[in-house]
Amino acid sequence: MEATFNFYLLTFYLKYFPGNIFSNSVYFACSDLIAFCLAGLGLKYLGMKTSIRCASALALTGGLSYMFLSTIEDLVPVIICLSRIGQSMIFNTTLICVNKLFPTLFIANAYGIVNFCAHCVACLSPFIAEIKNPYPFSFFCCFVLTAIFSSFFLTEIDDQMDMAELSKLKAPEMGGETKKAEADEDEGERESFKVSKTE
Repeated sequence: MEATFNFYLLTFYLKYFPGNIFSNSVYFACSDLIAFCLAGLGLKYLGMKTSIRCASALALTGGLSYMFLSTIEDLVPVIICLSRIGQSMIFNTTLICVNKLFPTLFIANAYGIVNFCAHCVACLSPFIAEIKNPYPFSFFCCFVLTAIFSSFFLTEIDDQMDMAELSKLKAPEMGGETKKAEADEDEGERESFKVSKTE
């Protein structure tokens, strides 16, 4: 949700960045090209979690810089590049990594549910982009912080594991607890039977 919302928020907000809109559009497009390359390199060498956190750090730096330094027009290209590169990296990384988070059997369902929720939230981005400053980038930074926080709870699955192996990950523990509970129940019934027989 963060990736889609902020990705479109920046797109709709482009016309409000200080400076020439055509020059800013060029910085925007170049930032996307750089982000696409960096997302792939980050996934290959850093892994999913670290890549998301690094991208979030770039986006957050750009967002905070815009909130406090946007009056300095010479810094606007740098701010655009930082925020867009970071956000596009998050967008691409999360899009690519769905298969690392869900087994193959559930990927289609996961994509559908995640995309539905993300686009429901992203519908608000053009409206947020029209609010007066500093609210658009306040939302931007809050969503980036949410992405950083959420990245700590991501768990990658092993590509080599099939559904049978995945289903057995907790089976011994759960089966052990069930068997223990059944054994305790049988023991309790036997004790009750002995007491009633003695009486």
